[in-house]
Amino acid sequence: MIGLSSCEKVVKVDVPEGETLLVVDAWINDKPGSQTVRLTTTAPVFNGENTPVAIGATVSLTDLNNGKTYSFNEVSGTGNYVFIPTSTDTLCVVGHQYSLAISYKGNSYTSMSTLNRTTTIDTVGYDRVTDIGSTTVKGYYAWLFGKDQPNGKDYYWIKSYKNGVFYNQSNAINVCEDGGGGNGTDGLCFIPPNAYFNVIPGDKYLQLNDVYTVEVHSLNKASYEYMIQLTTQLNNSQAGLFAVTPENLRTNINPVNSNAPRALGWFNMGMVSSKSFICLDIPYEDIYAGGYYCP
Repeated sequence: MIGLSSCEKVVKVDVPEGETLLVVDAWINDKPGSQTVRLTTTAPVFNGENTPVAIGATVSLTDLNNGKTYSFNEVSGTGNYVFIPTSTDTLCVVGHQYSLAISYKGNSYTSMSTLNRTTTIDTVGYDRVTDIGSTTVKGYYAWLFGKDQPNGKDYYWIKSYKNGVFYNQSNAINVCEDGGGGNGTDGLCFIPPNAYFNVIPGDKYLQLNDVYTVEVHSLNKASYEYMIQLTTQLNNSQAGLFAVTPENLRTNINPVNSNAPRALGWFNMGMVSSKSFICLDIPYEDIYAGGYYCP
Protein backbone atom coordinates (compact mmCIF):
# COMPACT_ATOMS: atom_id res chain seq x y z
CA MET A 1 0.00 0.00 0.00
CA ILE A 2 2.82 2.39 0.85
CA GLY A 3 4.52 1.61 -2.45
CA LEU A 4 1.35 2.18 -4.45
CA SER A 5 0.56 5.49 -2.74
CA SER A 6 4.02 6.78 -3.56
CA CYS A 7 3.20 6.46 -7.28
CA GLU A 8 0.59 9.21 -7.17
CA LYS A 9 1.37 12.29 -9.21
CA VAL A 10 -0.56 15.51 -9.66
CA VAL A 11 -1.07 16.25 -13.33
CA LYS A 12 -2.07 19.75 -14.39
CA VAL A 13 -4.32 19.70 -17.44
CA ASP A 14 -4.03 22.69 -19.73
CA VAL A 15 -7.53 23.25 -21.13
CA PRO A 16 -7.74 25.73 -24.02
CA GLU A 17 -10.12 28.59 -23.27
CA GLY A 18 -11.70 28.66 -26.72
CA GLU A 19 -13.61 31.58 -28.19
CA THR A 20 -16.06 33.64 -26.19
CA LEU A 21 -19.61 33.10 -27.45
CA LEU A 22 -22.89 34.90 -26.83
CA VAL A 23 -25.47 32.87 -24.87
CA VAL A 24 -29.16 33.75 -25.26
CA ASP A 25 -31.91 32.81 -22.78
CA ALA A 26 -35.17 33.97 -24.37
CA TRP A 27 -38.34 32.25 -23.18
CA ILE A 28 -41.07 34.81 -23.85
CA ASN A 29 -44.65 34.17 -22.70
CA ASP A 30 -47.99 35.83 -22.02
CA LYS A 31 -47.70 35.93 -18.21
CA PRO A 32 -48.57 39.32 -16.72
CA GLY A 33 -45.65 41.64 -16.06
CA SER A 34 -42.27 42.16 -17.65
CA GLN A 35 -40.66 39.86 -20.20
CA THR A 36 -36.89 39.29 -20.06
CA VAL A 37 -34.24 38.17 -22.51
CA ARG A 38 -31.02 37.32 -20.69
CA LEU A 39 -27.67 37.60 -22.46
CA THR A 40 -24.45 36.15 -21.10
CA THR A 41 -21.22 34.83 -22.58
CA THR A 42 -19.28 31.62 -22.27
CA ALA A 43 -16.34 31.44 -19.86
CA PRO A 44 -13.30 29.17 -19.31
CA VAL A 45 -14.12 25.77 -17.78
CA PHE A 46 -12.26 26.38 -14.52
CA ASN A 47 -13.33 30.00 -14.11
CA GLY A 48 -14.68 30.25 -10.58
CA GLU A 49 -16.35 33.61 -11.12
CA ASN A 50 -19.99 34.35 -11.94
CA THR A 51 -21.19 33.85 -15.50
CA PRO A 52 -20.13 36.93 -17.50
CA VAL A 53 -23.04 39.09 -18.63
CA ALA A 54 -23.34 40.57 -22.11
CA ILE A 55 -23.84 44.33 -21.87
CA GLY A 56 -24.39 46.94 -24.55
CA ALA A 57 -26.54 44.78 -26.82
CA THR A 58 -29.79 45.73 -28.54
CA VAL A 59 -32.73 43.32 -28.42
CA SER A 60 -36.07 43.44 -30.21
CA LEU A 61 -38.98 41.11 -30.91
CA THR A 62 -41.14 41.34 -34.03
CA ASP A 63 -44.55 39.78 -34.63
CA LEU A 64 -44.21 38.76 -38.27
CA ASN A 65 -47.99 38.43 -38.69
CA ASN A 66 -48.87 42.04 -37.81
CA GLY A 67 -45.50 43.78 -38.13
CA LYS A 68 -45.36 45.05 -34.54
CA THR A 69 -41.89 45.34 -33.00
CA TYR A 70 -41.16 45.43 -29.27
CA SER A 71 -37.85 46.80 -27.97
CA PHE A 72 -36.24 45.30 -24.88
CA ASN A 73 -34.35 47.76 -22.66
CA GLU A 74 -31.12 46.83 -20.93
CA VAL A 75 -31.07 46.78 -17.13
CA SER A 76 -27.62 48.21 -16.57
CA GLY A 77 -24.90 45.70 -15.69
CA THR A 78 -27.20 42.68 -15.31
CA GLY A 79 -27.34 41.10 -18.76
CA ASN A 80 -31.14 41.36 -18.57
CA TYR A 81 -33.05 43.05 -21.39
CA VAL A 82 -36.63 43.81 -20.37
CA PHE A 83 -39.89 44.71 -22.08
CA ILE A 84 -42.91 45.76 -20.00
CA PRO A 85 -46.15 45.31 -22.00
CA THR A 86 -48.85 47.94 -21.74
CA SER A 87 -52.56 47.19 -21.66
CA THR A 88 -52.75 47.74 -25.43
CA ASP A 89 -49.86 45.43 -26.37
CA THR A 90 -50.77 42.06 -27.88
CA LEU A 91 -47.37 40.48 -27.39
CA CYS A 92 -48.45 36.83 -27.61
CA VAL A 93 -50.97 35.58 -30.18
CA VAL A 94 -51.48 31.86 -30.80
CA GLY A 95 -50.41 30.87 -34.30
CA HIS A 96 -48.30 33.98 -34.90
CA GLN A 97 -44.64 33.72 -35.84
CA TYR A 98 -42.07 35.86 -34.03
CA SER A 99 -38.55 36.98 -34.85
CA LEU A 100 -35.97 37.79 -32.16
CA ALA A 101 -33.20 40.16 -33.26
CA ILE A 102 -30.01 40.76 -31.26
CA SER A 103 -27.04 43.01 -32.02
CA TYR A 104 -23.93 42.53 -29.90
CA LYS A 105 -20.38 43.83 -30.43
CA GLY A 106 -21.00 44.55 -34.10
CA ASN A 107 -22.56 41.17 -34.83
CA SER A 108 -26.23 40.44 -35.54
CA TYR A 109 -28.24 37.35 -34.62
CA THR A 110 -31.79 36.27 -35.29
CA SER A 111 -34.16 33.48 -34.27
CA MET A 112 -37.70 32.42 -35.16
CA SER A 113 -40.46 30.88 -33.05
CA THR A 114 -44.14 30.14 -33.59
CA LEU A 115 -46.43 30.54 -30.58
CA ASN A 116 -48.56 27.44 -29.91
CA ARG A 117 -51.60 26.93 -27.70
CA THR A 118 -51.44 25.56 -24.16
CA THR A 119 -53.86 23.59 -21.94
CA THR A 120 -54.82 23.51 -18.27
CA ILE A 121 -54.45 21.41 -15.13
CA ASP A 122 -57.97 20.97 -13.74
CA THR A 123 -57.15 19.80 -10.24
CA VAL A 124 -54.51 18.06 -8.14
CA GLY A 125 -54.50 15.02 -5.90
CA TYR A 126 -51.90 14.35 -3.23
CA ASP A 127 -50.10 11.07 -2.58
CA ARG A 128 -48.95 10.52 1.02
CA VAL A 129 -45.22 9.94 1.58
CA THR A 130 -44.36 7.39 4.29
CA ASP A 131 -41.39 5.22 5.15
CA ILE A 132 -41.75 1.49 4.47
CA GLY A 133 -43.62 -0.14 7.35
CA SER A 134 -44.67 3.19 8.83
CA THR A 135 -47.99 5.05 8.79
CA THR A 136 -46.41 8.41 9.67
CA VAL A 137 -46.94 10.87 6.83
CA LYS A 138 -43.71 12.70 5.95
CA GLY A 139 -45.22 14.81 3.18
CA TYR A 140 -47.14 14.73 -0.08
CA TYR A 141 -46.47 14.39 -3.80
CA ALA A 142 -48.82 15.93 -6.33
CA TRP A 143 -50.87 14.16 -9.00
CA LEU A 144 -51.84 16.37 -11.94
CA PHE A 145 -55.25 15.92 -13.55
CA GLY A 146 -55.78 17.62 -16.88
CA LYS A 147 -56.15 16.97 -20.61
CA ASP A 148 -54.12 17.58 -23.70
CA GLN A 149 -55.76 19.84 -26.27
CA PRO A 150 -57.40 17.60 -28.92
CA ASN A 151 -57.05 17.67 -32.70
CA GLY A 152 -53.45 18.74 -33.06
CA LYS A 153 -49.88 18.03 -32.03
CA ASP A 154 -49.03 19.82 -28.79
CA TYR A 155 -45.93 20.12 -26.63
CA TYR A 156 -45.87 21.34 -23.03
CA TRP A 157 -43.41 22.33 -20.30
CA ILE A 158 -45.11 21.74 -16.94
CA LYS A 159 -43.56 23.85 -14.16
CA SER A 160 -44.23 23.32 -10.44
CA TYR A 161 -43.84 25.72 -7.51
CA LYS A 162 -43.98 25.24 -3.74
CA ASN A 163 -45.09 28.40 -1.92
CA GLY A 164 -43.96 30.46 -4.91
CA VAL A 165 -40.52 28.82 -5.20
CA PHE A 166 -39.85 27.10 -8.53
CA TYR A 167 -38.75 23.46 -8.47
CA ASN A 168 -35.69 24.13 -10.63
CA GLN A 169 -33.79 20.87 -10.10
CA SER A 170 -32.75 19.09 -13.29
CA ASN A 171 -34.77 16.00 -12.31
CA ALA A 172 -37.92 18.13 -12.13
CA ILE A 173 -37.87 19.26 -15.77
CA ASN A 174 -41.25 18.04 -16.95
CA VAL A 175 -41.99 18.23 -20.68
CA CYS A 176 -44.44 16.13 -22.64
CA GLU A 177 -45.87 15.53 -26.09
CA ASP A 178 -49.67 15.55 -26.17
CA GLY A 179 -50.95 13.61 -23.12
CA GLY A 180 -47.46 12.36 -22.31
CA GLY A 181 -47.25 9.37 -24.61
CA GLY A 182 -46.76 11.09 -27.94
CA ASN A 183 -48.67 9.64 -30.88
CA GLY A 184 -51.90 8.06 -29.68
CA THR A 185 -52.39 10.38 -26.69
CA ASP A 186 -53.88 13.35 -28.53
CA GLY A 187 -56.71 14.81 -26.47
CA LEU A 188 -56.15 12.38 -23.58
CA CYS A 189 -55.38 13.00 -19.91
CA PHE A 190 -51.81 13.52 -18.79
CA ILE A 191 -50.25 10.21 -17.79
CA PRO A 192 -47.24 9.31 -15.61
CA PRO A 193 -44.44 10.22 -15.49
CA ASN A 194 -45.62 13.71 -16.51
CA ALA A 195 -48.68 13.55 -14.23
CA TYR A 196 -46.76 12.30 -11.18
CA PHE A 197 -43.12 11.17 -11.12
CA ASN A 198 -41.71 14.25 -12.89
CA VAL A 199 -43.77 16.75 -10.91
CA ILE A 200 -41.84 17.10 -7.63
CA PRO A 201 -38.25 15.92 -6.89
CA GLY A 202 -38.05 12.94 -4.55
CA ASP A 203 -36.78 14.88 -1.53
CA LYS A 204 -38.81 18.07 -2.05
CA TYR A 205 -42.32 16.94 -1.12
CA LEU A 206 -45.11 19.20 0.10
CA GLN A 207 -46.50 19.65 3.60
CA LEU A 208 -50.10 20.31 4.61
CA ASN A 209 -51.29 23.82 3.73
CA ASP A 210 -48.38 24.45 1.37
CA VAL A 211 -49.50 26.28 -1.77
CA TYR A 212 -48.72 24.23 -4.85
CA THR A 213 -48.77 26.10 -8.17
CA VAL A 214 -48.60 24.52 -11.60
CA GLU A 215 -47.95 26.28 -14.91
CA VAL A 216 -48.37 24.70 -18.35
CA HIS A 217 -46.16 26.45 -20.92
CA SER A 218 -46.65 25.73 -24.60
CA LEU A 219 -43.64 24.71 -26.67
CA ASN A 220 -43.12 24.22 -30.37
CA LYS A 221 -41.60 20.95 -31.61
CA ALA A 222 -38.05 22.30 -31.85
CA SER A 223 -38.20 23.71 -28.30
CA TYR A 224 -39.53 20.39 -27.00
CA GLU A 225 -36.63 18.52 -28.62
CA TYR A 226 -34.20 21.06 -27.15
CA MET A 227 -35.62 20.47 -23.65
CA ILE A 228 -35.33 16.68 -24.08
CA GLN A 229 -31.67 17.06 -25.07
CA LEU A 230 -31.04 19.48 -22.18
CA THR A 231 -32.63 17.11 -19.66
CA THR A 232 -30.61 14.17 -20.96
CA GLN A 233 -27.33 16.06 -20.69
CA LEU A 234 -28.08 17.51 -17.23
CA ASN A 235 -29.02 14.12 -15.78
CA ASN A 236 -26.41 12.14 -17.69
CA SER A 237 -24.15 11.52 -14.70
CA GLN A 238 -27.02 9.74 -12.92
CA ALA A 239 -27.57 7.28 -15.78
CA GLY A 240 -24.57 5.04 -14.99
CA LEU A 241 -24.20 2.33 -17.61
CA PHE A 242 -27.02 3.91 -19.62
CA ALA A 243 -25.35 7.32 -19.93
CA VAL A 244 -25.23 8.80 -23.41
CA THR A 245 -22.27 10.50 -25.04
CA PRO A 246 -21.97 14.12 -23.87
CA GLU A 247 -22.71 16.60 -26.62
CA ASN A 248 -23.14 20.31 -27.19
CA LEU A 249 -26.70 21.56 -26.93
CA ARG A 250 -28.41 22.62 -30.13
CA THR A 251 -29.27 26.28 -30.62
CA ASN A 252 -31.77 28.24 -32.71
CA ILE A 253 -29.83 31.52 -32.43
CA ASN A 254 -28.43 32.15 -35.90
CA PRO A 255 -25.74 34.68 -36.94
CA VAL A 256 -26.81 37.11 -39.64
CA ASN A 257 -23.46 38.43 -40.85
CA SER A 258 -21.07 35.82 -42.28
CA ASN A 259 -18.12 36.70 -40.04
CA ALA A 260 -20.11 36.60 -36.77
CA PRO A 261 -19.09 33.92 -34.25
CA ARG A 262 -21.76 31.35 -33.52
CA ALA A 263 -24.11 31.89 -30.58
CA LEU A 264 -25.64 29.51 -28.04
CA GLY A 265 -28.99 29.38 -26.27
CA TRP A 266 -32.65 29.17 -27.21
CA PHE A 267 -35.68 31.28 -28.09
CA ASN A 268 -39.30 30.15 -27.56
CA MET A 269 -42.65 31.90 -27.57
CA GLY A 270 -45.22 30.28 -25.29
CA MET A 271 -48.70 30.59 -23.84
CA VAL A 272 -49.06 29.85 -20.11
CA SER A 273 -51.97 28.59 -18.04
CA SER A 274 -51.58 28.66 -14.26
CA LYS A 275 -53.47 27.43 -11.22
CA SER A 276 -52.70 27.17 -7.49
CA PHE A 277 -53.89 24.57 -4.96
CA ILE A 278 -53.58 24.21 -1.20
CA CYS A 279 -52.09 20.89 -0.15
CA LEU A 280 -54.81 18.97 1.72
CA ASP A 281 -54.87 15.39 2.96
CA ILE A 282 -57.11 14.20 0.11
CA PRO A 283 -55.21 11.42 -1.66
CA TYR A 284 -55.39 11.02 -5.41
CA GLU A 285 -57.29 7.71 -5.03
CA ASP A 286 -60.27 9.64 -3.63
CA ILE A 287 -60.24 12.03 -6.58
CA TYR A 288 -60.02 9.07 -8.97
CA ALA A 289 -62.99 7.43 -7.24
CA GLY A 290 -64.93 10.64 -7.64
CA GLY A 291 -64.58 10.50 -11.40
CA TYR A 292 -62.11 13.36 -11.70
CA TYR A 293 -59.17 11.35 -13.01
CA CYS A 294 -60.03 12.13 -16.62
CA PRO A 295 -62.24 15.25 -16.60
